[in-house]
Amino acid sequence: PTTLIGHQEAIEYPPQTNRLEYEAELAVVVKRKMRNTPPEEVLDHVLGYTCGNDVTARDIQVEGGNLLNLSVSKAFDTFNPVGPWLITDLDPHNLNMTLSVSGKVRQKSNTSDMIFPVEVMLSYFSTIMTLLPGDLIMTGTPEGIGQMQVGDVCELAIDGIGVLSNPIVAASRGGSQSTKAPAVGQGAVRRVG
Repeated sequence: PTTLIGHQEAIEYPPQTNRLEYEAELAVVVKRKMRNTPPEEVLDHVLGYTCGNDVTARDIQVEGGNLLNLSVSKAFDTFNPVGPWLITDLDPHNLNMTLSVSGKVRQKSNTSDMIFPVEVMLSYFSTIMTLLPGDLIMTGTPEGIGQMQVGDVCELAIDGIGVLSNPIVAASRGGSQSTKAPAVGQGAVRRVG
């Protein structure tokens, strides 16, 4: 939960990495418990969709070549910005997404290009682990991942959702400067952050 931040909150660049990277993703929020859910029933279990930036300390991820490093590289405080809205009535199959860093487009794609559609991904995940209400599923990033630096502003736009904007700041020595994003409540749309 400490990785979660909202729209306009700062992504902290920790001193443990020299290669902080963005990954634009469609994020899916689960509404109802899912266990062995067939693909054709998955969308009935989805609360909604939002923009998600799966921030990664890439140099840490590739160190040693093990899955522990993969987890650590994505687990720093502030490394999972989401928002600006949770949209409950959206078809996830044909959404344009664009990520820019300080005004320069770095990723541009469409959810129709995903290797597996949302319902196939979540159905598969539900055969391995029970998905619970409020779980946040990141669906993967298109080509074009790259670096962010202190002073940059990272903006992810997805059709029908809006623009998630986050500045990059140096991590403070006294702990995180950001607060956890508020929990998602009931309703058609909820502001995150």
